[in-house]
Amino acid sequence: MSTIQPKNKIQLSSQSVFVIILSTMVLLPNLVATFVAIDLGSFWMRLCYLIGSILIFLIPATVLKARWFFAFHSVTLIIGLVELTHLIINKATTSLLFVYTILISETGEAVELWSTAWPLILIVFLLFILYWKSIFHRLDNTYLFPSKVRRYIIYVILLSLALFGGAYKANDQLLNTLEIPIHNEKIRTEYLSFGEKIFPLNLIMHAYKIGVINQDIENQKKQLESFSFGIKKQKKRPKEIVVLVIGETARYGNFGINGYARNTTPRLSKRTNLISFDSTYAIANLTTVSVPFILSRATPQTTDLFNKEKSVVEAFQEAGYHTAWIANQSFGNKLLMPISSSCDYTHYLPADITNHQNRDIKLLDYLQPLLDKEKGRQFIVLHSLGCHFKYNCRYPKEFAQFQPDLNSETDVTTFLDKYNLRKWEDISGKLDNQPLMTEVKTLLVNSYDNAILYTDYFLDSTIEALEKTGKSCILVYVGDHGENLLDDNRRMFLHGTYSGSAYEYHVPMMVWYSNKYKRLHPQKIAALQENKSKRMSSMVIFNSLIDMASIHYANLDSSLSIVNPQLQNQDTIWGLDANLKLIEIPTQK
Repeated sequence: MSTIQPKNKIQLSSQSVFVIILSTMVLLPNLVATFVAIDLGSFWMRLCYLIGSILIFLIPATVLKARWFFAFHSVTLIIGLVELTHLIINKATTSLLFVYTILISETGEAVELWSTAWPLILIVFLLFILYWKSIFHRLDNTYLFPSKVRRYIIYVILLSLALFGGAYKANDQLLNTLEIPIHNEKIRTEYLSFGEKIFPLNLIMHAYKIGVINQDIENQKKQLESFSFGIKKQKKRPKEIVVLVIGETARYGNFGINGYARNTTPRLSKRTNLISFDSTYAIANLTTVSVPFILSRATPQTTDLFNKEKSVVEAFQEAGYHTAWIANQSFGNKLLMPISSSCDYTHYLPADITNHQNRDIKLLDYLQPLLDKEKGRQFIVLHSLGCHFKYNCRYPKEFAQFQPDLNSETDVTTFLDKYNLRKWEDISGKLDNQPLMTEVKTLLVNSYDNAILYTDYFLDSTIEALEKTGKSCILVYVGDHGENLLDDNRRMFLHGTYSGSAYEYHVPMMVWYSNKYKRLHPQKIAALQENKSKRMSSMVIFNSLIDMASIHYANLDSSLSIVNPQLQNQDTIWGLDANLKLIEIPTQK
């Protein structure tokens, strides 16, 4: 007696099962983005994103057979690690600055950061091997779809491209404008911006834009060769020393001098002639953008100046100052190297961020000879490594005051057993475990605060070296951006996030001045005291430094000088987001 199979039962062949598995692996970043990416907006936009992702994924299937189709997408599988990392950290599709940072970061910095994610990299590597084995051992080398279906796919893709291209043509006034080397984009419609979010197109487009940025940088060098601020050298002036210290990953709220519950700044808190400003905000949450803007007259609203004018370093050179740049980071950064190399003296500490003895205090080994040797006026930039992740690598063990930190000798097995963390499902399922998150946050905050404690030592030692010269000296310290430390239920960590937080933008700014400077410039000191609580962005640095040195400059903007009573209190702080679009900086936690 024969059995009758139900007509509605679907039986998948072995070929179909592996096609589905392999397709899911390649499309994993798109699937994750559909559900978690905050920049995709509404339900319908997410649905369009998913459909668009599938269409782009299927384009090679119209001309390639199964094996070569998935071999082609092996590249997509690898670069998908970048997209997934950004989605996990920032809950958004990969930004332009994230790609730029990956491409220009020092090798040591990249190794140090990725070393913390080695389990994920290992899993991806094993999956990649399995992926290739499946392609050539489990798939028949036939087309995935009949010729008729492939034609329909081509028609749909061509229609989508036509609609998208038509929208671009109809919105010429909203297209990119390459005004400055870091590519400031004008605001676009939601539809046009959406097209740039689909992985892997977003990474391809970002890589292209970075190529344009690098070309712009090369062109900028030629354009600025003949530029001059029109500043004349001033003779018979006091031998003054002006120092700018650029802090790295410095949060305003974790400095004891700013009211933090922990005394992370015991030395600076005892310093006289030191003023800490209450409400200074970075205009970007990545060094690559924030520091070049700090050093120029350009602002998020006047970005064209970045491509038309030189930096504050050249302004001091025109005024007759001996200029110096001493740095513990940004080796080979194409935006900063032209500025640093223009100095009379430039020194980068050994380009090995993994050398954890290469701490900021080493900068003084190169500062002190300059203070001893140079007899004229000096302008010096110290670019520190500050509190850059890994925080525990930024200070020696004698500064590990807050415990336990990331250097503590903890029994990892005991920690895993405590929370029963043995598989990925265990970890992903316990992200809401408050005691677990509290312990992780404790390790991060303690390590970060120890790094601030070391920054306090470094800054105090720098001030001491200046004080011993007996000259008229003034030092400005400003953070390039802040940091997220799992501060609230958003669980944001590190910096450079898509949406940004006040923890990333609210930065410390402090000014120290010698007694001789105070005697020579009492009105400027009075203005510093008067302005310490005004809200401002780090865009005040250029004009403030010029004003501090009393350099006669026709375009000096007194409303952007902290040593001038005319400094304006800014109700709204404007900046640039991770895609370099104009945004209002979040100032509320």
